[in-house]
Amino acid sequence: FNNVAFGLQMAHWERSKIEPRVHEVLELVGLPEFAERDVNNLSGGEQQRVALARSLAPGPKLLMLDEPLGSLDRNLRERLALDLRQILISTRQTAIYVTHDQDEAFSLADRIAVMNAGRVEQVGRPQEIYLQPATVFVARFLGLSNLMPGWIDGVEGRQSVRTPIGIFPAKTDMQGNVTVLLRPDAVQPGEAATCQIQGNVVEATFRGQTSRLVLQVNGEQLAFNFPSNTQLPAPGEVMLLSFKPEQALQFFPSTSKE
Repeated sequence: FNNVAFGLQMAHWERSKIEPRVHEVLELVGLPEFAERDVNNLSGGEQQRVALARSLAPGPKLLMLDEPLGSLDRNLRERLALDLRQILISTRQTAIYVTHDQDEAFSLADRIAVMNAGRVEQVGRPQEIYLQPATVFVARFLGLSNLMPGWIDGVEGRQSVRTPIGIFPAKTDMQGNVTVLLRPDAVQPGEAATCQIQGNVVEATFRGQTSRLVLQVNGEQLAFNFPSNTQLPAPGEVMLLSFKPEQALQFFPSTSKE
C-alpha cells in the first residue's frame, strides 16, 4: 500500500482520497489482496504489477515504460504483456513503451516507431511495420534476414529482378541496383506457386508452433518458417519451394540504410 501511495503523497493528495485510489489501482493490476504485503517478498511479476500500479495511481498524462518485462521469464513476460495492454486500454492511458522484443511490441502497441542510432526509421501500425518494412535495417531488426542483391530492368508492367537465386517478376517502379527481401513466411513446399527455388537443406528445426528451414540456394543461405506440422526433409536433402512474387518479394533502393 505504501509503495503505491508514494506518488500520491508526493503530489499532495488528501489522505481521504489516497486509500480508495490505492485500492482501485491494486484491483486494476490484479493484486487486491496484496495491500499489506512487503514488496520485497513478492515475485518478479508481482513486483512489476506493483510498479505499474504506483505509476498509474496519480493519473499521468503520459506513462513511460522502459523494458518493464525484460527481467522476467518468457511465459510470465507474455502473460503480463497481454494484461498490460488490457490495463492501458481500460484506463485509456497513453504510454510510450521501449523494448527490443519485436513480439512484445507487436502484442502491445497501437503504433510502433523503429529506432536506429537515435533516429526513427519507420512509424506505423504493427501489421504495416511487419508486412512493409521501410528500410533494410527495419527488415533485419524484424528478423527478415533473406536479403540479397538484385537488378531490376524491363518496361513498366513487364519488369523482372535478377538475383543470386534466380530471375523473378518484379512489380515495382524501381530500376537498377536494389536489395531484395524474400519473406520467410511467404513460401510453400512444392510447385504450387508461380516462382520456384531449389536448394540443399542446411537445417530443419522444430520450434513449437513453427518449424525453421535453412536452405542453401546458389551460395545463398535462406531461412523460412513453416507450420510445425509441415514435413521437412533432413539436412543434406534437396527441397523445392515456390512463392508468389507479389507476396514474397520486396525491394529496397541500394542506398537503403543497413
